[in-house]
Amino acid sequence: MPVKKNISPDVIASLRSVVPGIFDAAQRSGTGHRKHAVALYNLQTQCHDADSEGLTGEDAFNKEFIRNLNKILGIKKREASAEKVVKLVATFVQVSYEKDVQMLAQSKARTGADADDVFEDDEDLDVDTASSRFVELLIKYLLQGFQAKEKLTRLRCCQIVAMSVTSLGEIDEELYFDLVKRLSERIRDKEAGIRVHAAIALSKLQSGEDSDGGEVTEALLGLMQDDPSAEVRRAVLLNIAKSPGTLPYVLERARDVDATNRKCLFLKVMPPIDYRLLSIEDRERLLAAGVNDRDANVKRACVRMIGESWLTFANQNLLELTSSLDVVDSPAAARVMQALFAAYPEIPENLQFDSELWEALTPEMAFIIRSTLEFFSERKDADN
Repeated sequence: MPVKKNISPDVIASLRSVVPGIFDAAQRSGTGHRKHAVALYNLQTQCHDADSEGLTGEDAFNKEFIRNLNKILGIKKREASAEKVVKLVATFVQVSYEKDVQMLAQSKARTGADADDVFEDDEDLDVDTASSRFVELLIKYLLQGFQAKEKLTRLRCCQIVAMSVTSLGEIDEELYFDLVKRLSERIRDKEAGIRVHAAIALSKLQSGEDSDGGEVTEALLGLMQDDPSAEVRRAVLLNIAKSPGTLPYVLERARDVDATNRKCLFLKVMPPIDYRLLSIEDRERLLAAGVNDRDANVKRACVRMIGESWLTFANQNLLELTSSLDVVDSPAAARVMQALFAAYPEIPENLQFDSELWEALTPEMAFIIRSTLEFFSERKDADN
């Protein structure tokens, strides 16, 4: 453990010029936030190392940081400079967390522990450092801004929390429940932008619940179903944990009144999910909604999901994929197959039907043959 030095007046005195300089530099450029965040971390570490038992340098850094942050939290109009500071603060929290992880790994290595098992013991996560103390102080301070009368102050506080919550590391139970409570209030804010960031932050706290869900999951599901803002519903759709309990509600977004949300479901949400986790009925409803959608972009997103995700899960085996659908009774199966063939003509072009196939013909194989013949027949008619 490093030996602490006596407090250096130069380090403390420099805060009033160095910290504002870093904040100012971050506002002038849209890039380089990580460089500025590392500079802040190094300065924080320097202040902490200069401490005696009283944490004087650490406290001085925290106060100066909050003083500069306050300058942008209170701005009563949207400004790019304020957005850049928001990003800087979130990046600083992330860098602080990463540095703490590195320090813990190095400590484990020095004591002969396996670096890969840094987080095997939950107690290892609860490390008291200057960074962890600062992050806890920052979050508690921002939570006060959730009640601000000025909407942009509430928005920026929610933004920073939403961008930082995944880098909090292990937080105490009291702060966790306070976060959940305050964010649950903000998802009912009259401003949609605030509800968006509150929902994103709240979704990242789902790991604190059991696999069956809980208060946070219930709040998010209600928001995804009933919020009048398409952007808020989309934020939940993208960020809510996908589980057997939430998937039925996620699939309902195939009927969302907003076309962007429907497209998002097929293009971003469903592709990573193995279609075999869905019941045949859910697959049918999802595909029927997609290929029959009135928006051409949504249709294309649905077909892309089938051709690039579902076929991959089926090991590029069209028969295996078809067997997972109700091709006998489904009113949508034929349309799904024709849309798939039209988007990926190489699929029917590379199909081969040998003589042995006819001796053990299944309904699924018969469906593929019929769909292939219909595809080439329609293409021939179109060419003529």
